Amino acid sequence: MQKIKKLFEEDKIYRNLDLTAEILAKKLSTNRTYLSQIIKTEFKMTFTYFRNEYRVKEVISVFSKPEVSAKFTIESIAKDAGFKATATFNTVFKKHTGVTPSFFRKSCILDK
Repeated sequence: MQKIKKLFEEDKIYRNLDLTAEILAKKLSTNRTYLSQIIKTEFKMTFTYFRNEYRVKEVISVFSKPEVSAKFTIESIAKDAGFKATATFNTVFKKHTGVTPSFFRKSCILDK
């Protein structure tokens, strides 16, 4: 569990566009089934939800800095956080926050 947290919080492995449970399991010298079981037991979510939660938090962090956010498109910020497809990003972001990325970004700009 500590190794997983280190890879996500310090190494920001979630930014890898191709990150799968298999790739993470290899990095941790374990198998995908065991990794998925640990994430489900300890973090109470699936690997995909866990990975995407970190990605969404990364995007929110950028959006929360309007002076930085304004320099980039929403798509480029999402891609930098690890999302391959804009449609997937929009769906995941709304599922995690309850609002669209563009609405969230605009509200951050208005708050400043």
